[in-house]
Amino acid sequence: MSSSQDPPALAASLRCLERLGEEHRLAAEQAIRAQFDADQQAAQEAEEEAERLERERAAVAAAEARRAEALQEQEAHLSAAKHLIDLAKANDPVSEPKDETKKVVQDDSLGNSLDLLVGFTSILLQAR
Repeated sequence: MSSSQDPPALAASLRCLERLGEEHRLAAEQAIRAQFDADQQAAQEAEEEAERLERERAAVAAAEARRAEALQEQEAHLSAAKHLIDLAKANDPVSEPKDETKKVVQDDSLGNSLDLLVGFTSILLQAR
């Protein structure tokens, strides 16, 4: 059952059939061809898996490149914003230094005297 169209690897395996008797030759040839077909199928599946993995790696690399580019763009925007803030501070002639005397001090005891002042004024107005 040897065919002239057999691949070289299969033809080499089938040559060993010449040493077998006629009763075992057909079963051995079928087994060799079945194993060869299974090996070819497994090799094709492995190649397809390798190609799939390579596509996934390329997709991951492309996504990583996009993330890196976006990060660089964000860093450039942040740097530009900081530069604009620095320019605004440098050109602001009215920049007031922080002074301790300009802090607002809240004293709870003074709050009541203001209420009394307003209340006293109301009483005076009513009396007139």
